[in-house]
Amino acid sequence: MKNLPRLVGIEGLELIRERLELFVTKPPGPAAVALVIAAMPSIALSCEMHVQKTLAGVPTRKQDFYDHEHAARAVPYVDVFVTADRGLLDLLRRSRSAIRSGCTILNGMPPLADYLERLIR
Repeated sequence: MKNLPRLVGIEGLELIRERLELFVTKPPGPAAVALVIAAMPSIALSCEMHVQKTLAGVPTRKQDFYDHEHAARAVPYVDVFVTADRGLLDLLRRSRSAIRSGCTILNGMPPLADYLERLIR
C-alpha cells in the first residue's frame, strides 16, 4: 500500500478515490472494508477461507496457497467446482461458499460424472 502512490501516480490515486466513493458510502473503518470485500466475491471467499483455516488450527502448506487461490477465483463465478483435495473441500464447505454463490462443490470425478449425466437427461 505504501508503494501505491509511486506505482499509480497522483492521477491514479484520484481515480481510485472516485471509484471507491461509488461503492463505499460509509466512513472509513470496518464497515467500509466489509462493503469493499463484499463487492469482490473472490476476495470475500479468500478472506473467509483464511478465517476458517485459522479457526480450525490447520497448518498451512505451500501448496495450500495455490489451491485456495484457484478455488477463490472460480467458486463465485462457476456453476460447479470439482476437487479431490479433501482439505480444500472441507474448507469450502465450512466457508459456506456454495450457499453464497450457488456453486455446487463436488468431491472428485465420479460425482462430476453423475452431475453431468443428470444435466443431459
